[in-house]
Amino acid sequence: MKESFTADTHVWINTKMDIEMKILTGVYKESGRFPSVQEITEIYDIGKSTAQKVSTALYEEKILEKRRGIGFFVKENTRKVLYEKHHKILEKKIKEVVDYAYKMGIEKNKLKEMIANITNKYD
Repeated sequence: MKESFTADTHVWINTKMDIEMKILTGVYKESGRFPSVQEITEIYDIGKSTAQKVSTALYEEKILEKRRGIGFFVKENTRKVLYEKHHKILEKKIKEVVDYAYKMGIEKNKLKEMIANITNKYD
């Protein structure tokens, strides 16, 4: 699906990414019912067309499946696919941070220390 960069692009992409994270963390279960467009509008406080765009994108990416007369469901093995997708996104972001740090002259040990300080809050 080709994305058009309109005023709602940021909203629909963030909504889609949040839903993908909810699938990854088990909030939305594989083979489980997925919220309707109306429910998405209420959960995320977004317009119906934006919610429809999110649902359509997830369906076209084979994350959701339609069951006639029932609605959308999360497909089997979706968590694995999403994990791989988000792992690649994370690697790209880490590379950008490392590149930025080296351009600033931050040495490898200092960068490791900075990362350790940030990640310590998750212990």
